[in-house]
Amino acid sequence: MKTNARILFGLGAFFFLALIGYVVSVYTLTNDTIGLFNHELRIEPVGTTAIAMAVGMAWFPSFFLFKAAKSTGGQLPEDDEYANIDEADPDYGFYSPWSWWPFVMAGAAGVLFMGLAVGPWLAVIGGVLMLVAIIGFSFEYHRGRLAH
Repeated sequence: MKTNARILFGLGAFFFLALIGYVVSVYTLTNDTIGLFNHELRIEPVGTTAIAMAVGMAWFPSFFLFKAAKSTGGQLPEDDEYANIDEADPDYGFYSPWSWWPFVMAGAAGVLFMGLAVGPWLAVIGGVLMLVAIIGFSFEYHRGRLAH
């Protein structure tokens, strides 16, 4: 976990240096270099914001991983190259491998978002299909032969 945090911190540092270089290069390209006092501070907002967000998107999980490594008090089984597979948490969740509901949900999401571009009538149809897909996916183990 600490290795992942260091990698993300280094990536964020690279993006921070790229941000500084981007702001300096855009500043020197947009200002008049002939007159010494004719400079205006013009920062290009889109690229600067995008690179600054990349810095945050690298440093935020790095901070979380550093804090999580400190709170666990040591090395996790995933970090130990000599650990056995049964030392890690055995249950990572459950996903039904034969379920068709994720495909229905993806198609409904496609219709819904296409409806936002085409027209509200298609978005309503996509919304209804999405609602059916969410209900079907949520309750697939509560009815039929898989009920428990």
